[in-house]
Amino acid sequence: MSIRDPYIAIDDVLVPWAKLHGIKVATLDRDVIVRSIWVFDRHGNERAQLWLDTPTILNAVTVHVAELRLDLPAKWGESLQGP
Repeated sequence: MSIRDPYIAIDDVLVPWAKLHGIKVATLDRDVIVRSIWVFDRHGNERAQLWLDTPTILNAVTVHVAELRLDLPAKWGESLQGP
């Protein structure tokens, strides 16, 4: 990538954890560097998404999770977040 990836500081923790649990972490969304994870039901349908805010100067991140709601115009239920 031509721009510096701000998530590089946390990838040493995130990538091995995701690999251990068989989780694919998206790193790009419409040309924007991200870290997000889709959650699927047993039929392979998208049900929710987790995503990380850009790390702070202390490499702390906020994790968000939201249910995919196709019945809503915004397509997302209420977003929950935590450090």
